[in-house]
Order: sequence, then structure tokens, then C-alpha cells
Amino acid sequence: MVQNLKRAFETTRSRVLLVLCAGLLSATIGYSLAQTIFFDESQTVSSLDELIQRYQAYRDDVYMMVVPDWYLWPDQVERHRKQVRPRRFSK
Repeated sequence: MVQNLKRAFETTRSRVLLVLCAGLLSATIGYSLAQTIFFDESQTVSSLDELIQRYQAYRDDVYMMVVPDWYLWPDQVERHRKQVRPRRFSK
């Protein structure tokens, strides 16, 4: 059994594969350590209320829901366009 393992690791292909696996493992461990050491505290929330406030600010500033015209009645389409367009294209 030991001789079979020695013979398997003597080939060049096995050594290259072993070096690549060891490099990938060390890179993964290094990346995870770097993330924990240099973690940005501004990206965390301490309560559910803070999370909801951040989501609402994101939703109001960035994400505008655009409903297809075929889904609404004609008067709803015009009312929706009056509400969304000034805010959406004013920046």
C-alpha cells in the first residue's frame, strides 16, 4: 500500500496537482483571514430597525419600480409616470 502511494506521488502530474491544491487551499485561507482582519464595520447593522431604515433608503434612492403599461389602466399609467419620472431623471 505504501509503495503504491509513493509510486502515485512520484509522477509529475500528481506533484503538479498537489502543488495546485496546496496553493488553492492557502489562497482560500489567506483570503478569508484578510476579510476578517480588514472587515468594514460600516457594512453591518446592529438591529432590525437599522436594517429596515437602510433598505428603505436604498429603495427610495436607487430602485424605482416600473410597472409595465399593459398591466395598468391608462389613467394609472399617467399618474405613475408623473410620480416616477421627475424623481428618476432629475439626478
